[in-house]
Amino acid sequence: MIQAQLKVILVNMNTAVSAAEALSHEAQALARRDTILSALTYAADVFLRGSLATWQENVLQVIRQLGGKLGTSRIFLCKHSEVTNEHVITALRYEWVRQGDVTRIDVPQMQNIHLQQQGFGRWAGVLYPGEILYGKREDFPE
Repeated sequence: MIQAQLKVILVNMNTAVSAAEALSHEAQALARRDTILSALTYAADVFLRGSLATWQENVLQVIRQLGGKLGTSRIFLCKHSEVTNEHVITALRYEWVRQGDVTRIDVPQMQNIHLQQQGFGRWAGVLYPGEILYGKREDFPE
């Protein structure tokens, strides 16, 4: 009987720990969502208060804020010069990197990248209709 009660207690403790872990993950997800919303609100404010003359400076200011708030190591903004079902040619136009990381904006290989020829055809399928790519580097396929 005591052994059965101990099993029930252990099961209840495991359930409580699992529930606490789930709540912790939910709290972290909500905090991250709030951080993202705060950064996007900041971006909207910067762009709405800015002018056409300062939009490039504003882009840099916004991605600096986004990168810092989100804890990322870098943010790339690219411009597509040719976008069709068969071709996406893109070039790095703006970049923010965390302090200590190396920038890549001046690297010639980051300009006029033909995604299909470089083996990134699956990305072209996302970029062609105007979607974005984001995520952790280790989550992307090789």
